[in-house]
Amino acid sequence: MDLTLEAGMLTVALPAPLPPEAPLELALSFELQIPAVRSLAWPPEGNLGASARLIQAGDWIPTLVPYMPGVGWQRWNYHPVGDPAHYDIANYDVTIHAPAEIVIAAPGTRASTDATTRRYHLERARTFAFLASPDYQRVETVVGTIPVASYYLPAYSAAGRAVLEIAERAILLFEELYGAFPYPELVIAQNAYYGAMEYSALISLTGYGYTYYTGSPRDLLVTLTVHEIAHQWWYGAVGNDQVHEPWLDEAFAKYSELLYYERYHPELVGWWWNSIHAWEPVGSLDNTIYNYRDTRTYIHMIYGQGAYFMDDLRQLMGEAAFWDFIRDYRVQGQDGIMTREDFFTVLRRHTDADLTPLLETYFGAP
Repeated sequence: MDLTLEAGMLTVALPAPLPPEAPLELALSFELQIPAVRSLAWPPEGNLGASARLIQAGDWIPTLVPYMPGVGWQRWNYHPVGDPAHYDIANYDVTIHAPAEIVIAAPGTRASTDATTRRYHLERARTFAFLASPDYQRVETVVGTIPVASYYLPAYSAAGRAVLEIAERAILLFEELYGAFPYPELVIAQNAYYGAMEYSALISLTGYGYTYYTGSPRDLLVTLTVHEIAHQWWYGAVGNDQVHEPWLDEAFAKYSELLYYERYHPELVGWWWNSIHAWEPVGSLDNTIYNYRDTRTYIHMIYGQGAYFMDDLRQLMGEAAFWDFIRDYRVQGQDGIMTREDFFTVLRRHTDADLTPLLETYFGAP
């Protein structure tokens, strides 16, 4: 079987074409050298990385690229900005061998044969990621029927416990607005670099958020926790091409922060909008990650414009129609990969308003 690796894409040439729906077992053996991560690194640097006593393993295994009907297998060149990959739904069975003293923060049904062997089963997931440290401490709660676990380093107990309260509020709100939480549990873990990242049933939060947590709802840890939890719906349940159409999940996740403040801290809504205005976001939401040289600029432009667009759309449609659209979009996109065309197809079922001004403002053309 011939293998070629080019620009981050591993192509496997099969001896014969695989019939539709036919199974294929492919075994890949590889070694992975985990790079040291800079404490000020922005994603995607650090998604796979190690500090002195903590490992983050995100985007660490070869994963089948999505197949788009009428288009074929998706291919893209790696670009170190934003989320430079996108994934289809899959079931994961993962076995991790590690010394007994290593605490592993990972999602899924767990089983262990001994102290050094831990097995995880996670269904309908975009990815399987985990973090690990000998220093992790763990606290947990249950939100409705959803177990939520927080893993944090010993010096940050207050922040590690606070994320459970933030998560509870966010999950309850988003279940009300978006529908049921898409996974049987949520794992939250402190990382060792500057960024935060969403994975299926797991979110990784910057250590800086823990370091500078004061208990204020303005704290970075609050907005990041809310943002990454929102991604469990917008990225996890409803997928999109994060390389070429990143606004389709980031606009939802960023706007979810506002919804959290509207519900729980309405006195801070103006403060939240001022933080967006300070970014001075411009540009088309049709931009891809390749339009940006660094993640910081990408965040300010795509997230900021995405929040403006969602709010303008909400004002144009009115509350009832807007939320009917959001819930319908979630249903239509469940376990799939939605596109801009899909977004507006669902949207037009819920409004006959003239969208031309919005399209010209945020996409450059109707």
